[in-house]
Amino acid sequence: MKRCSWLIILIILSASRCNLLDDIRSTAAGLAGQERLFTTVAAPDLRPSDATAAFLPNGDILIVFKSSAADAGADGGKDVFVTRSSDRGRSWKSPETAFRPAWDFRNPAIAAVPDGPILLVFGWQDADAPDLGHGDPGFFVSHSPDNGVSFSTPRLVRTPQAGRVATSGSAVALEDGSVLLPLTAQGGIRLAVSRDAGESWKIGPAIAEDAASTPRNPSLVRLPDRRLFCLFEQGTVSPRLMTCESSDNGVTWSRPVDTGILGSRPSCAALSGGVLACAFTDRWPSGISLMRSFDGGGRWECMEQLSAPDSRGAIAPMSGDTLLAVCGPDQAKAGAGLRAAVFAEAAPGPPAGLSGSYKHGKGNHLRWNSMRGAVYYSVYRDTSPLADPPPAASRLATAHSAGFSDVSVDSGKTYFYRVTAVRSENAPVPGAEGRPSAELSIVAAEKKK
Repeated sequence: MKRCSWLIILIILSASRCNLLDDIRSTAAGLAGQERLFTTVAAPDLRPSDATAAFLPNGDILIVFKSSAADAGADGGKDVFVTRSSDRGRSWKSPETAFRPAWDFRNPAIAAVPDGPILLVFGWQDADAPDLGHGDPGFFVSHSPDNGVSFSTPRLVRTPQAGRVATSGSAVALEDGSVLLPLTAQGGIRLAVSRDAGESWKIGPAIAEDAASTPRNPSLVRLPDRRLFCLFEQGTVSPRLMTCESSDNGVTWSRPVDTGILGSRPSCAALSGGVLACAFTDRWPSGISLMRSFDGGGRWECMEQLSAPDSRGAIAPMSGDTLLAVCGPDQAKAGAGLRAAVFAEAAPGPPAGLSGSYKHGKGNHLRWNSMRGAVYYSVYRDTSPLADPPPAASRLATAHSAGFSDVSVDSGKTYFYRVTAVRSENAPVPGAEGRPSAELSIVAAEKKK
């Protein structure tokens, strides 16, 4: 069966069946108003697939992927390549072979342990591998002591208590050196935990269990408030994306909540400004879509299509509100390469050009320059100068165009206004609401002739 294509949220996009670079540039002016420039990471002749990416502590971006080129893995395996960018994604070094496993390399995840090694964790699919017991359940771990320049020979971590498991391109490193790895297991999603930088592992509690709806393909992130947030797919005919969270580092988990998103293979990223981003294989329109949540995963909005059908991707957070996306084919095929882009997910800037006047019987009329990416504008008013940012109690109204008429004014009084742009469809929250405009004062009185 032909598998759906993949997308990483760092954004690395690949061209598949058509010139995706042109398609993506049509939406390149993102919600923050910045153009997204996509760079080739791996040429089509390498036939790349199963890519993952991470922003390293030294500031480099690391991408790991599998190659299915005819001259790679002649002994039956597939070469695993590493490439990196030291200039925030503007250029990439030529891919170099990290290792050549004698078994298939699936769904890798990168975890940067604080003051420790870089871990590469991945699944496998080869029941007949000669150096493993037939059908051994588990996943593989490789260590890099030099920020991904070199990797140790992958070591199998057996998981007899969980049976056959699959990784899903997601791992979280905590401040104490612990690493949390969500796994698709029989009947649900389990959490593998390492307290010693990946040397030993224990299978922890279930994140989600339902033998009938088969929860799978989890993406795990840590939110700025230190909660763990897991996004996964559930259902077989029309899979939906579900969420659950933990406030005790994965010991207990909330009941799964339906996001209302029809899709599969989610890749989630938590940005420092409080925005959650999710890339996933969409049901309609077919391809990879990106959505945002401004309230910690409760509501998802601002959908944007990132790639055409037959691609798969993932995303990863960089410093601040910057996002990296990687996109390429789900399974290696001729003519499909690997592309990456780095772009800002910051809230909109302050609206410019705020001006206004009073007209008897019609109140104070405000106008400002419209802003790309704004869903609506919040208008703040007070009878004394407004702070920056203005207090929530001074929020007067919303406007869906670059103008507003304030008719609730008293003649002779002076009113102070500020305006913000909001990129959410819901109430303004940090990450969705931008900085306020310059302040405008209007005296509600006719000018003397």
